[in-house]
Amino acid sequence: MIESLASASVHRYRVGMNSQAPQTPRRAASRLASFRHAFAGWRHVLRTQRNAWIHAIASVAVFAVSFWLGLERIEWAILLLTVALVWTAEFVNTAVEALADLLSPDIHPLAKVAKDVAAAAVLIAALAAVGVGLLVLGPPLWARLKTTNAHARTSILCCGADKTPRSPKC
Repeated sequence: MIESLASASVHRYRVGMNSQAPQTPRRAASRLASFRHAFAGWRHVLRTQRNAWIHAIASVAVFAVSFWLGLERIEWAILLLTVALVWTAEFVNTAVEALADLLSPDIHPLAKVAKDVAAAAVLIAALAAVGVGLLVLGPPLWARLKTTNAHARTSILCCGADKTPRSPKC
């Protein structure tokens, strides 16, 4: 019964019989309009999805650390693709949630399944990104921190407060 009501609702929307839905063209008028629509979607995600801000902070942190480490081009490419995968999953999740809310305004088990699966896709992408980040950033970050730590310990052990050497090795 519910499936037939949802199907009828979708059919009315598709054929334009739903007077509440605004009639908009199916295609953008120009390429510029297409980009405007895409950026409007981007703004919507940033304004309405709390997790998008977590992704944004993580993305900025990854890129800042990558720049500091002086990664190779292939490592940058891997990180860019990984970050893009997470963002794409978040955008698709938001679209699925909006469609589920449109097609099933009442709570429906299948709408819940759609939302849960879309959220799981974001989780999988984020976990994969953590793994890629550890593999790509881990070794050079560890080496940089180890070198920085060793240098700091050496200068503390060798020099006093007045910066005079304490041992002949300094």
